[in-house]
Amino acid sequence: VDNMSSDIRVSLEGSSGYLSLKWPTYPDESKLTEASNVKDISLKNSNGEVIVAASGTSLFSFSKLYGPIKYMADISVSGSHNDNVHISSDNNEASANLNVSPGDKVHVEMYYAYENGDFKSNKVSSDETVSSTFTLPAYGSSQGTVQDWCSRFGFVDFRTEITTDPGKANTFTITDSSGISYSPGSTVTLSNSSQRISIVYYTEAEATIEIRDSYTEDNKKLTLVATPDGGSTFSYWDYPTDISGISIEPSGNSIKISVDGNATPSSQFTVTANSSRTSKTVTIYVSEALTLSYS
Repeated sequence: VDNMSSDIRVSLEGSSGYLSLKWPTYPDESKLTEASNVKDISLKNSNGEVIVAASGTSLFSFSKLYGPIKYMADISVSGSHNDNVHISSDNNEASANLNVSPGDKVHVEMYYAYENGDFKSNKVSSDETVSSTFTLPAYGSSQGTVQDWCSRFGFVDFRTEITTDPGKANTFTITDSSGISYSPGSTVTLSNSSQRISIVYYTEAEATIEIRDSYTEDNKKLTLVATPDGGSTFSYWDYPTDISGISIEPSGNSIKISVDGNATPSSQFTVTANSSRTSKTVTIYVSEALTLSYS
């Protein structure tokens, strides 16, 4: 096997772990394919022109025993990840996707070798330290966009938190393991295996309204209180104003309902509590005996 020159090219993209390699072209390209069973034994003149064409059977070739010459590389990763990768290529350019994080060490040994057997050339080495430069998700990115971005990197953690602050909902914060904060859309370079990026995406709390009765008097008078949750505030009541025998008096987040003898037995109506983000409706029932209940 011919020796290999030191003119190798190794390129490692730390953000994705994409490794590209280029070997010097093998000096004898005929050895890159398996030799034919037919050998040209034509008689030629000094200019290489055929005088008498002839061929015979090829009796021996290294490539018949060990296969053609291949471009080979052994790759080892050490650090937060430990891995070994072997490349055997027909061409003098090849690539591999490595599982790496910033700060990992990548050692590459490139050489020529027969496809089978132990015959190989000298090895030329290259050492790389993984650094990762990337652009963080931009302001206004959706939760799905941010989460998909995080899944591309093994050194990025993603989680969500519920917030009751409408102004904070659908935003996110970015910090690294040393406590440094980064702005969305900025460019960051990591070169230390202990560094991690953490992104917290804030989702808006579900808005709810609880309605309960705070006071009843002989089942003829009913006071309901609406309590919003999830960062919303109470706004107003919706209620009917023209039901005979029914008196309704809203006051802030409470509403007083009373019934007299002019009400229609076995009837019902609704009242609705509205907050800044949602609403809830309850049904008021007037019984045959002109008492009040709700659901």
